[in-house]
Amino acid sequence: MAKPDPTLVAMHCKPLTKSTRRLNDAQIAKFLPRAPHWFESGGRLYRTFKYDHFRDVIAHMDAAAKIWLEENHFGLATMDEHTADFVLCTMDVGGLTENDFIVAAKISAAQHYTYVLVPKKKKK
Repeated sequence: MAKPDPTLVAMHCKPLTKSTRRLNDAQIAKFLPRAPHWFESGGRLYRTFKYDHFRDVIAHMDAAAKIWLEENHFGLATMDEHTADFVLCTMDVGGLTENDFIVAAKISAAQHYTYVLVPKKKKK
């Protein structure tokens, strides 16, 4: 599985200013390979993560929520028993910014450590 660009994972979201503009198609095309498995459609980033166990879905959602709080850049998330779905967009500019790719990379990186966040319940 391709991992996100570690440089992007190490970055932090920048506060939006009046001069912040959404990325154009060429800029988006340069960022997409740095956040593998995410795809862009209609000015938003999308990704679905699949898991064998619901506890892993919950762990990934928890990790994403912590990332959103730390970066002060929020997205949409839905889940079911085996999937965690994420949508990212900078609503204030009506499209994608570098912040969306930073958060996408961090959410992808979180997938690699969510399994240790929720211990498996021991059988009696």
